[in-house]
Amino acid sequence: MDIADAPTSAVLRIPKAGETLAADLRRRIIRGQLTAGDVLPTESALMQHYGVARPTLREAFRILESESLIEIRRGKAGARVLGPSRDVSARFMGMVLQAEGATVGEVLDARLVIEPHSAGHIARTRDDHAIQVLRAALDAEAAALSDDEAFGSASAHFHQVVVETAGNRALALMAAMIEGIIARTNTEAMSEPLDGHGPANHRRAHEAHGRLVSLVEAGAAADAELQWRQHLQVVTELHLRRIDSTRIVDLLTD
Repeated sequence: MDIADAPTSAVLRIPKAGETLAADLRRRIIRGQLTAGDVLPTESALMQHYGVARPTLREAFRILESESLIEIRRGKAGARVLGPSRDVSARFMGMVLQAEGATVGEVLDARLVIEPHSAGHIARTRDDHAIQVLRAALDAEAAALSDDEAFGSASAHFHQVVVETAGNRALALMAAMIEGIIARTNTEAMSEPLDGHGPANHRRAHEAHGRLVSLVEAGAAADAELQWRQHLQVVTELHLRRIDSTRIVDLLTD
């Protein structure tokens, strides 16, 4: 059979020179050969090294800048390496969720899966450093009990620390995305009254966080996971007093 008559599922596409150059620089950044804060050589030096023209080099720079891997410093020699960022990745993941029509309820359900699992894992390992980090986050909360905004930030940080100290980087990235979406929806809904705010409610949340730390210190994994799930269910109910669970995630409104 003539190859021209054979069915094909895709059209072959040869990458442009700028894309190939961007891929090489991206690979060096991801592998740590170029680290955050490094300044790339001048355009002239890179053009000579790679044997490319200036438009090709600038196309590669535009690609990497759009991925937040480098920063083009206007009027200064050399682009600066930013490196991979969890915040940037979480923001992109959030936009994918929005494009696919994910709801706030789905995001909150995902948190109910990730955080209790992480809490149980920390209790099983009883890692000294993890416990110290949790205690420090708890102390920061205690100092913010009388301030709605400060306590909200400290509480969100505690939730993130629960996942980060469990040591699973994939879950930590997803948790950062979830926390960003929750923070955004909370900010948009601040004009709505909510019984879950105020010093008394802050103390209840802080006490729940303190109970988790105590269970982690005791190595009570099953109890820690159950207690944290129950706490999150209460938090979710309070959150949904402001936001409709069927509302589509929206990270792009002003």
